[in-house]
Amino acid sequence: MAGGQWRGNQTVTRTDIQPEEATVWSTGFIWNSRGLTDTSDFRFILDFFNIETENELGLLASVNQIASSVFSIAPDGASTVPTNGTALADCSHPLVGRITFNGSCVQGVTTAQDFAQVRTDTGNGPGQQTSGFDIQSTYSMPAFAGDLDFSLNLTKVNEFEYTETTLDGYTIDPGADRLGYLNFATVANAISEWRGNVSANYRQGDHNFRLQAFYIKGVRDDRYFDNNGDVVGPAALTPNGLQTGSTEAYGPSYYGVFGENWLTFDFHYTLDLLDWDASLTASVVNIADEMPPASRQEMGYDPRIGNPLGRTFELSVNKRFF
Repeated sequence: MAGGQWRGNQTVTRTDIQPEEATVWSTGFIWNSRGLTDTSDFRFILDFFNIETENELGLLASVNQIASSVFSIAPDGASTVPTNGTALADCSHPLVGRITFNGSCVQGVTTAQDFAQVRTDTGNGPGQQTSGFDIQSTYSMPAFAGDLDFSLNLTKVNEFEYTETTLDGYTIDPGADRLGYLNFATVANAISEWRGNVSANYRQGDHNFRLQAFYIKGVRDDRYFDNNGDVVGPAALTPNGLQTGSTEAYGPSYYGVFGENWLTFDFHYTLDLLDWDASLTASVVNIADEMPPASRQEMGYDPRIGNPLGRTFELSVNKRFF
């Protein structure tokens, strides 16, 4: 979609592709000791990681970025570049050769309604710099007639930065800090600052009970933030047309712009059926029936952060054959 119009797009794999490269190093320590009592055990692991990549293979620019760069001139009487197809083309733009026009490009005349296709490339793109901490901890102790274990797993990302992206000599992206953003138009996934899970597990004889919590810090949709981290003007967040059954225009919609945190709780019970070499497991997944954080994508959420199943009951039987 470009300038409010749906058009064709073509992705071409470049012939000058080179292998990606990465420099990776990490360091950390492990602590093992007794816990608060002689019968308890404590373990703590802390790792620092640093990853620097170069020439990552991926899409060098989205077709939207190319179209928005070329059709970037506001028509007479408009104070901002519109999204209704009336934006004028910059016929001298370095990326204009990637636009297939319905005819030729005429400065001051050709608009975003006058093209048929946008072409982009897959090839060696920008590199990344990321670093952070992986944290693991367990505490085990006897409780009643069984064993009680607590565990913690966390990943804290300190930085996630991209280097400059250029296409046909034009700077598509000057490079930016991508930490905490959806990264919709890049090769990166959504990068949350914090991800982790905490669990408590109790085992007594053939019975095992486990309560677990999962957490992912929300991410902001980078398509609606400028390089300073400020939300773009309301025009880009305001749908065209009128509200259904009304003559009133739509106001700005912030659906999915500010990502919410994702926190869920699961419970699992397992019964070992030793006489049959089998086990029975009953689970309640997403106990609080949480909905996934909203995201401005086709499904309305980001499957890398949440899922739409809500509270789910599961029952499984595992049988071992020898």
